[in-house]
Amino acid sequence: MRWHDAPPVILTVDGDRIASWPLRFCGIMHPEVRQTSTEPGYPPGFEVYSIETSYDGEHWLSLPDALLTEELYEALARIGVDAETGAQERERSERQPMRGGE
Repeated sequence: MRWHDAPPVILTVDGDRIASWPLRFCGIMHPEVRQTSTEPGYPPGFEVYSIETSYDGEHWLSLPDALLTEELYEALARIGVDAETGAQERERSERQPMRGGE
């Protein structure tokens, strides 16, 4: 499991930004489902296990349940699939031996 960065949670009141907190999350990508779909009800290929936010830029805490919405979870699952796919491709290319002249 790896930690992935996500766009920050931004809180607004009457259109004014009152807070912005960075997010990170971790989870696993299920091998049998390698892609997500934007269609409702489609199972995500990435299961989010933990979501953390930082209020001071240094210390990380679990995201309060009140801030976790279905839309946020689905967005993190889509980001997780892209991030894990990219990480797995990099790992495969790093493991492949260099061919002569490359």
